[in-house]
Amino acid sequence: MHIGICDDDIKIIEELERQLIYVNENCGDKKELVIKKFDSSILLLDYVENSGEKLDLIFMDIVYGRDNGIEIGEKVLEKQKNVKIIFITGYINYVEDIFNIVPFAILIKPFTKDRVMWVWKKALLAMEESKEEFITIKTKEGFYTIDVNKIISIESRGRYLRINTEDVGELNVIMTMNEIEDKVNEKLIKCHRSYFINIEKVRKIAKYEVTLVNKEVVPVSRPNYKLIYDEYMRYLTR
Repeated sequence: MHIGICDDDIKIIEELERQLIYVNENCGDKKELVIKKFDSSILLLDYVENSGEKLDLIFMDIVYGRDNGIEIGEKVLEKQKNVKIIFITGYINYVEDIFNIVPFAILIKPFTKDRVMWVWKKALLAMEESKEEFITIKTKEGFYTIDVNKIISIESRGRYLRINTEDVGELNVIMTMNEIEDKVNEKLIKCHRSYFINIEKVRKIAKYEVTLVNKEVVPVSRPNYKLIYDEYMRYLTR
């Protein structure tokens, strides 16, 4: 795992590095760590833009003298959109401002091992859930390779399936429900004999129907309603 720590106080950098090494050793899912340390936002930006290396996590201060860490974070996300930014700050009054870029988490100085452990486990879970898992499907136009995590819904239409995805759009696929079920496994949930949905793409659940992120309304059969409701509540509260 590649981690960046950026703060103008070298003592903060060293303390956080020690704590990250500690939680990695004691969380039960030890990773190989590569920790890059930056005592200025200029060095961090230079690394992000020119090193060719991707960072998984960046711990960065909100304030660097005259520099605004929030603006630096925005520039970082322009270059590496999948990096998770954790702001570290000793000034609680800055917390409201950071939601301009929706940080992954916040650490208030002085941070504790318990709080660092919480952020660490949260990051491991998020990285595991966001892993790309590709499948190849056949359409009339040819073959597509799509990420299962980007699928919003699947509808059976006789000998064809209509698959809605976030990145490719709508695809008409030459497959059966049984064939696609073998490929997606637990990634999607069967809510109706003719539909699979991605529970993470649900925006509203009502009696016997769900509304998805693309505003599609999908029926939920009576036998599957409790399953869908329970999975949705579990997703919202985990």
